[in-house]
Amino acid sequence: MTDIEYYHSLVNGARHTIGDFIRGVFKVTNENDAASFYRGCVESTQAQIDAGTWQSQATAEQAAKANIGWCFGEGMNSKRIEMWNRVCGADHPVFGLNLNVSPEEAIQAGISAGGGARSN
Repeated sequence: MTDIEYYHSLVNGARHTIGDFIRGVFKVTNENDAASFYRGCVESTQAQIDAGTWQSQATAEQAAKANIGWCFGEGMNSKRIEMWNRVCGADHPVFGLNLNVSPEEAIQAGISAGGGARSN
């Protein structure tokens, strides 16, 4: 199985939802499979960029790392986070590798990442 075939097998095909993607990331349990998933994700994203169906300033590699890193905040344990970081350098786009933050810190980080102050 090629990397892109492996990736698509875990995320429910080429046209998948963010939920499919998160479930796919969580299914990966070892570094070899993580590397294959990452390469497949990059290849799939690059194909979308080349076809003009991906609208982003990010490269395929940047998008793959950010999307995998986003999954860290969905309840992933620290050992799995460390595995993904070793394999492809992914980290959470807001919190990096430190996801041990209070709700207040999370709100402030989100506001900062969004570039503005919260309005009531």
